[in-house]
Amino acid sequence: MTEPQRSSTGADVRTVLQAALLVLGTGMTLLDGWVVGGVGGVVGAVFLAIFFLAMYYGISKDKPATNGRVIGLAVCVVVTLLVFLSASS
Repeated sequence: MTEPQRSSTGADVRTVLQAALLVLGTGMTLLDGWVVGGVGGVVGAVFLAIFFLAMYYGISKDKPATNGRVIGLAVCVVVTLLVFLSASS
């Protein structure tokens, strides 16, 4: 595999990972809202998710995807998962 092909494949993988983590993180945020506060929690979670996605868009708008960004998203998803697990037990 040549260097441009390897670089392109890495960028594709990072893009797919970012998309999957954003969807998973948004879903976990809504689920956390439901578990923590019922309907009011979901409304609050929607505003929180919109705020997070707007901030993420502003940060990533003109910059290429990096491994650090993917790791940061993964950490956010893990934190929301831990909130869900601690609130549901």
